Amino acid sequence: DTTAAGRVEGQDFICERAIFQGGVLTLRNGDLSFAINFTGANAQMLSGKTINVATNAAAAARVTLRWKDGERARHETFTNGYALILNFDEAANNRISGEIYLCTSDEQQSYVAGTFKAEIRKAKPKR
Repeated sequence: DTTAAGRVEGQDFICERAIFQGGVLTLRNGDLSFAINFTGANAQMLSGKTINVATNAAAAARVTLRWKDGERARHETFTNGYALILNFDEAANNRISGEIYLCTSDEQQSYVAGTFKAEIRKAKPKR
């Protein structure tokens, strides 16, 4: 029952803000973030569901880590080679909460574990 926390590329991370928008769940803390892309699935489709991805999955949801290395913005994306357990609660009042455990295969072994309460936002219109 603790707020989602962990490390991104060796930097301490505590989730300050969570957003679900356009099929992407993003957990943020300043310049650090974990983003999990469910390829357009909306929050109601994932409401009450559990997602479990083993490290040997051939392909799964795209996970992107973002951080700053000095002044330089950096990111790394994974489509496999990570472990994820994500339990979504029922979506209500433009929010969806849940529990997450994610561990990636980057050199720093970035991870996040704990609970989140994400604001559900409408997808941005395509240009």
